Amino acid sequence: MANKQRFRNIVTNDMLVQNDLVLEPQANFLMGGVQMVVPNKGIGKTFYVDPRSGSDDYPGTSPSSAKLTSQAAIDLCVDRRMDTIIRLNGTEVLTTPILFNKQGIMYICEDSGWNNWNKGERFAAYGPNDDYAAVISEPCLIQGLGFTTAGFIGAGSAIVYVDSTGFDGWTGSFFSILGCRFMGWGFAPQYALKLNGGVSGLIAGNHFDGTFYGFTEAGILLDQYDVDIIGNKFTGMGDGNYAIEVKAGTTPLDVIIASNYLVGASADGAGRKGIGAFLNTNATLAWGCLIADNHIPLSDDTAFSVNHADMITANYHLTGNHYIES
Repeated sequence: MANKQRFRNIVTNDMLVQNDLVLEPQANFLMGGVQMVVPNKGIGKTFYVDPRSGSDDYPGTSPSSAKLTSQAAIDLCVDRRMDTIIRLNGTEVLTTPILFNKQGIMYICEDSGWNNWNKGERFAAYGPNDDYAAVISEPCLIQGLGFTTAGFIGAGSAIVYVDSTGFDGWTGSFFSILGCRFMGWGFAPQYALKLNGGVSGLIAGNHFDGTFYGFTEAGILLDQYDVDIIGNKFTGMGDGNYAIEVKAGTTPLDVIIASNYLVGASADGAGRKGIGAFLNTNATLAWGCLIADNHIPLSDDTAFSVNHADMITANYHLTGNHYIES
């Protein structure tokens, strides 16, 4: 079927050109000896992933023709076209990390009525045993997905790694992780979510679940500017763990850590012992870092790696946090 394209003629008015070509955005072609470019209209396309009954041989353009793997759907996306990926429920078993390497995509798990803090267990990406479950390398939004590991442990290990060139060359920039679940499930990687850099990131409404043995360091490794950590739940951190750790040698700037919940467990013979602590500051000076309205069932001086007074001296602003009641 002929495809009608409208172009601007420099001399006269609009003219209608009919051809049999399907031209993708930013396609280059010659017309009358003049180099033309089809503008990127930024409309965006929608693709689907079904880890139970999809196939990577399918086009991925409807729930009934969904891709089997997240990577196959991401590979269909175009940078800055504002494409959306809808993830249907089920567990995706990975042999390599999911690479969120297309700028401006939205990866959204279907609305199933589940509590967002727990939803990720039904929409799981089960990582390989020697690598991350996902690497975020371009600005994007991820909502409702569960990430876990098959045994990636030891120094430098994490379930998800943010390492992005980002926009205008900023490292780790412009990402949103909303309503996801990070599940240790007994393997105890060093971190659940590790940030390398970090500019204008939003980590909100997620569940960091260190079931049985926690994470050997922390749920989140923070580094460093304008990353807001809001409304998350941290469970099963375990003795010696932290919910959040500031990367050594960095200075958090304009960071908000607010309305988060640290939930503990008593020793019960199943490995769930203690409740860890809330923030490891690494004795780093902070510039405009607000820690407010967090619910921490510890005393103020055991919630942090240094005492309250030293945190204030280091320029952390603390207000309205809720500590253990006598």
